[in-house]
Amino acid sequence: PVGARLNRLFLLCALTGLAALCLGGGTHSGFAGDALLQFVAIPLALLALYRCFARTEGRLPGFELFLCVLIVLIPVLQSIPVPPWMWAHFPARDLLAESLRLAGGGSQWLPLSVTPEKTSLAALSLIPPLALFLGVRQLDAAERRHLVVSLLVIAGISVFLGMAQLATGEQSKLRFFEVTNVTEAVGFFANRNHFSAFLYMSLTLASAFAVDAGLKLLNAGRRNRLDAPQIIALTASATLMFLLGSAQIMARSRAGILLTVLALGGIALLTIIDRRNTARKASLGFIAVAVTAVLLFTAQFGVYRFAERLTAVDLQNDTRLVLSRATIEAARAYFPFGSGIGSFQNVYALVETPGNLVLNGFANHAHNDFAEFWLEAGAAGAVVLTMLLMWFARRAFQVWFRPDRRIQPVDALLARAASIAILLVSLHSFVDYPLHTSALMGLTAICCALVTATYPEQAVFLPTSIESSARGSLVRDAENWPPPGMRRQALLPSAGIMQFGPSPSRAAPNDFEGINWPDGWNKK
Repeated sequence: PVGARLNRLFLLCALTGLAALCLGGGTHSGFAGDALLQFVAIPLALLALYRCFARTEGRLPGFELFLCVLIVLIPVLQSIPVPPWMWAHFPARDLLAESLRLAGGGSQWLPLSVTPEKTSLAALSLIPPLALFLGVRQLDAAERRHLVVSLLVIAGISVFLGMAQLATGEQSKLRFFEVTNVTEAVGFFANRNHFSAFLYMSLTLASAFAVDAGLKLLNAGRRNRLDAPQIIALTASATLMFLLGSAQIMARSRAGILLTVLALGGIALLTIIDRRNTARKASLGFIAVAVTAVLLFTAQFGVYRFAERLTAVDLQNDTRLVLSRATIEAARAYFPFGSGIGSFQNVYALVETPGNLVLNGFANHAHNDFAEFWLEAGAAGAVVLTMLLMWFARRAFQVWFRPDRRIQPVDALLARAASIAILLVSLHSFVDYPLHTSALMGLTAICCALVTATYPEQAVFLPTSIESSARGSLVRDAENWPPPGMRRQALLPSAGIMQFGPSPSRAAPNDFEGINWPDGWNKK
């Protein structure tokens, strides 16, 4: 049955998503955790692909599948050996060709990538995020919400893990990577900047539930009908948001703090644009008070740690800018074919000069994912990246300004929050490399699925009282309506209107005499 397939798909999505956040915090391919994550993601990838082609209800739009294929093709094609005469025409291969000639291997078939092993590992690293995108894309609305909640639980755990890392000192056994930031909280990651990115993305997703519960309580309060589940939901989501925002001080990421401020602005937009919000000025005032409270709290406990980071800012001599400029120069030399996905470290060592030398270390990444992707993927990567950005812009415009009116408000908020998270991590990629971690790739893939997801008719939510024939037309499934606990009230023959309400202890006599109820409805 369809329900069983959906349940299996949800469980695999949840397992892969949680494994990505707990195992995929490394900054490059090849870690044992990444290999285990890829193994875990294979069943999800197979099931999601099967549902894409075997069942009509599981199919994805052709353009999205086309983009997924293009993303995979880049590292795959770069790993395929080509004849020597073809390889000789690739740019910036002179030094490598001379080395091969001296070693007697000038007649070998070679791939386009200058580091084929790393390119193959990069291709394998795409399995979890693509599997998550294809799988979450086919979940129903309730399953997507449950999946996001499970990921937010991991976010909350990571905050307390970060606290424990700081409390146990620089030699803490709670840091899971040998090369890491020993003076900051990193959670399940190796890098404080990537932990910070996880925090502001989770903060944005949690805000969807907080805004939904807050607006429901606001409207219920006007009718003097407060709902206990909504109070619990608002308290839990707001507390988690407070923890995630405050944890940025523990990470001490300059970009993370600035992007968290932008995230708070996006959350304010979520509140303002929601059609249920009839008190926008009051909402903005409440948000301002909440943000001020967070800032005052963090100032008491950790602002001095962040101040140390701000005093170290030197825009002219910042290593990130030096790396970006050198990477762009190298990309021009390897254009249009690129040097191969994952080859940055080897290529940069060849073009390193005293002017762009990294003191007391080496350049593992360009700290600018767009420049690094241009170097490694060439013109093909630039084209695919442009298509991805155009696709995201179109989807984001739809969820913000032309949302599907059939879906529940919380799902619309979740899609908008996911678009904010994607935008934030994209901005972060200009000064760092967050999407080189499997964890953030997987979380971004889930956000892309939330932005693009279609919602079945089961997601239509019906009012408890239908007072006009136009609203009555929303009832599409006579066999499943009304739900348990509701009774059919009097049908008004003159208007053709049916009303639903709570079942009274005693029904009025002859309420339903002469009414032909649809099959499957009990005549009581």
